[in-house]
Amino acid sequence: MLRSLKICSVLVLVSHLAICSFGQKILPNTCDSTILSEEELRKCTLDSVWLTDISMKVNYITAVKTQLLPKYRSIRNSISMPEDLLQLVRELKKVYDSVLNTKTDQYEKDMDKNQLYVQPKAYIHSLLSFQLFKFYPDVYAILLNPIHLQLRPKTSHQEFERYQRMFDKVVHSIPGELDEKLSAITSQMSEEESRLPQHEMMWPLQAKIPSEYRKKCDIVGFLMWTE
Repeated sequence: MLRSLKICSVLVLVSHLAICSFGQKILPNTCDSTILSEEELRKCTLDSVWLTDISMKVNYITAVKTQLLPKYRSIRNSISMPEDLLQLVRELKKVYDSVLNTKTDQYEKDMDKNQLYVQPKAYIHSLLSFQLFKFYPDVYAILLNPIHLQLRPKTSHQEFERYQRMFDKVVHSIPGELDEKLSAITSQMSEEESRLPQHEMMWPLQAKIPSEYRKKCDIVGFLMWTE
């Protein structure tokens, strides 16, 4: 399933580039009232509202992948960590990847089902929304957001507490000097990211959290990035 999801994502981006290169249009849905139920027809007809959002997300992801991340990848690769911190980061990243794969697999199935299988543009929009978590980790969105205690597939209270303990261990194991350096790097990265074409886009699994907590999540995400 993970392989198919990655292939689908690549095809979406390649298709968009092909559309831009060859001047083709994204075709409207074929919504046939003779074979669709009233609810299916309604969803199919309304699907075009996602076209603008798809374009914005593709532009944003393109900017992140080609402008922001190449610059900071070399900075991240220059960061050396104490061995105990390195092991904790790798353990957290392993859990993050496993949880992300499990959740996106479920989200993919639920999205298509909720869209009655007749909203391809809404489906593509939803897939794009989760791609950012795959090529750059957001530890809050995937592991630490309490919404996961309710969303399918539910995170148990025991699992949620374990993720918090693992996160706290990483944070407390970062030496003071390194923490200051990472704080400066991630602040600059966040500032540059805010200048990319976003147009008030909404990304999933986000919430308003204290700025200091967000800062710690950004630092841990930066450390997890290339592990």
